[in-house]
Amino acid sequence: MGCGDQDGEIKPDDSGGSGGGGAGGGDTAVDPAAAVYPDVTTLHALGVMRTCALNEGVCHHARQYPELGAVSDMLALVNAPCQVSPADPSLVPEECERPGDKLVLGGMDLEILRVIVPSDAPFPPVSVELSLGAAPPSLDVMGARIRRLDDGGAEVKSVPLDGAAVGPGSDATSVKIELGGAPIALRDFLDVRVVDQDHVRMGDPNGNGIAHGTPAPWSQVHPGDPKRSYLYRRLLDDQYGPRMPLIPRTWSPLATRALFCWVRGLPEGATPDSPEALAPIDYASCPLDPDAPDPNATGAWSSVRTLMGSRCATQGCHTEAARAGGLDLTPTSATFVKDVISVASTQQPSVLRVVPGQPAASYLLCKVDPACESRAPMTALMPSAGESLTEMEIMSIRTWILNGAPLE
Repeated sequence: MGCGDQDGEIKPDDSGGSGGGGAGGGDTAVDPAAAVYPDVTTLHALGVMRTCALNEGVCHHARQYPELGAVSDMLALVNAPCQVSPADPSLVPEECERPGDKLVLGGMDLEILRVIVPSDAPFPPVSVELSLGAAPPSLDVMGARIRRLDDGGAEVKSVPLDGAAVGPGSDATSVKIELGGAPIALRDFLDVRVVDQDHVRMGDPNGNGIAHGTPAPWSQVHPGDPKRSYLYRRLLDDQYGPRMPLIPRTWSPLATRALFCWVRGLPEGATPDSPEALAPIDYASCPLDPDAPDPNATGAWSSVRTLMGSRCATQGCHTEAARAGGLDLTPTSATFVKDVISVASTQQPSVLRVVPGQPAASYLLCKVDPACESRAPMTALMPSAGESLTEMEIMSIRTWILNGAPLE
């Protein structure tokens, strides 16, 4: 690509179909996200792990659902339920509600919509009230149990109400469960102050009177449909809680695009073990999500110009007056044409400072990237003053070069 060539810019899908649009620009188009995140393993290592699960015991690394400490954890989110362990069940979005567990009482299956634990109850509680989907035909505890069905209707959990007593609740569709003589395991199971998949599942956890109102509930990762994937939707806005990630660290619009295209490329019926989950992300048939941050902005000349002005073209360094290392990085198009684009490095004369379209061949990128092993011997990583560039800043330079090093 030549200077100013915009083949790498991603275009919105204007074809009207789900598979059209692509990355724009025809067969030679290069999606900037593809160079940084070719597959979900790399996306996890460079984006998810370093942003959402950086340290064990913090955030989504052995602390909060969903677990994101390893790429296998990320794969496990395919078709996994969303919001199974909210700090406050009332905040569970309608789209994440799933059918509640069934109370088998009087020969009937009664959906458990809500579990009310007294505010002063000990841990675990000695009594709870269950709000049900229908009035029980009787309160006979003979054979009473709670069971859970999977999406196909098969029973996957059964918890007998051994030692419990069942009495009338506050209305015709409620029952009170006395747990004083029940095993600790049953009392724990019914304690919704701890909400996860090991505890009873409620059909209306947010208590708005609409039990699992969405016909097909969302998943953490819904194959082929990012907009029904809770993991992705939390990146876009604060409709479902604080927009994630709270601290961007290495996350960027390119990472958001990578997640969008990875989810979109998963075939319907995919599982965590499907080979497509670890395959290269299909950017070629992935349109731009108009609701997401613009991934092209990450490698825009405006972002690189700001970075050069604040970190490189500073007093005594790469200014027109100082020209440290014979290099002026004053962030103007004229300066970059004269001193940077396709200009040989003074430290490595056989290498050009910036080769449009080729980040790996560009010495400017090598000088700021700690992972680069091609710097001239006995020369320092830049910038020499202050902290090193962040991965996001390095990514911005890399993407700018990949996009052809445009100067407008």
